[in-house]
Amino acid sequence: MTAAQTGPAVIASPPLDGMSTSLFVQTRCDSCLGITELMSKVGIGVVYTFNGNSRSNAFNRTRMAICHTRDNVDAPDILVDAARYSGKNRIPASRGISPEWISHQRGLGLPWALTDSGYCAAGDREGLRSLLRDASALPGRVVVVLALAHEWLTDDADLLRAEIDEQDHPVAIVLEHPEDPCGKTGVVPGLVHVLGADAPVGLLRADTSALGALAHGASIGAVGTTSGLRHLFPVSDGHGRTPPDALVVPDLLTYIHIAKVRDALVADPHLDAWACDCAFCREHGDGIAWIAASPAPGLPAFQHSAASLARIGRTLAAADDPARAWAGMCRQAQADHFTIIVNGKEWRSKPFLRRWAELTPTRTGV
Repeated sequence: MTAAQTGPAVIASPPLDGMSTSLFVQTRCDSCLGITELMSKVGIGVVYTFNGNSRSNAFNRTRMAICHTRDNVDAPDILVDAARYSGKNRIPASRGISPEWISHQRGLGLPWALTDSGYCAAGDREGLRSLLRDASALPGRVVVVLALAHEWLTDDADLLRAEIDEQDHPVAIVLEHPEDPCGKTGVVPGLVHVLGADAPVGLLRADTSALGALAHGASIGAVGTTSGLRHLFPVSDGHGRTPPDALVVPDLLTYIHIAKVRDALVADPHLDAWACDCAFCREHGDGIAWIAASPAPGLPAFQHSAASLARIGRTLAAADDPARAWAGMCRQAQADHFTIIVNGKEWRSKPFLRRWAELTPTRTGV
């Protein structure tokens, strides 16, 4: 086992009690083999996530993933997400919380238990209350998972925060949207408002916006290893295809499909945007080009992406005002997109960068 080369990743607010980090990578239980090297080198935690459509051997797979992680990483920070809010057979929030699932996580020796919450549709105040009510009856370290339609943040952020304030447990938000929830007008301001609740609030199943949430005081920020784990897709979308591999281009603060990166590298291999000084890219010495050239880029892309986000997170942590620093990074990333020209066309930045950049940068978390 090896210690993280740069220590745990803590962005702005302190992590939850018993945790050394606030930045996590979210992945499936069967991906644990690629997780351990990342965790050892980078100092982030892991959220192992059930497949919402296949739960028959989920407990055994979880136990095996946790044992493997503990065997290969010193004092790893581990959470487990039942993800009953996802998939074609997802359950509604009104089904409440299973105490047996909480007991199962405690039996695995986890410092915090995530609730096995269902999906909370827009306007489903009773479903939201049932989750928070059930959680309030549970003793000990419990994080209430709130898998929400994105309209909760655009239309009902005040109500959501008020309901969270009525109970004492930390909560962790998962956002549903067909594409990127933080690119939708109103979601980012609503999220930052809810981060100011009396209880700690985190963001699961996110992309690079997890860093924005952490910069504004989130207690947990979890970045998904695949497109399907970087937000919650609506059931009606029938998200059955396997999306292409993507990697974070650090200067752009954005996940980009590897095929698109390859084309841009051919057009101009010397751009500053291809540089990266993460723990994995340092070993190869040529920025992210080695990943694009790999015949099997999936694992190196995932490890580089998480490592580079952790490095950006430490830059935010060192800033006098992490929220203001994040807004500045997003503005610069917008401008950097225009330096990349392929077939005569400039790259355009994704909407979420504009949403974070235009936000008044005031950190409100606990």
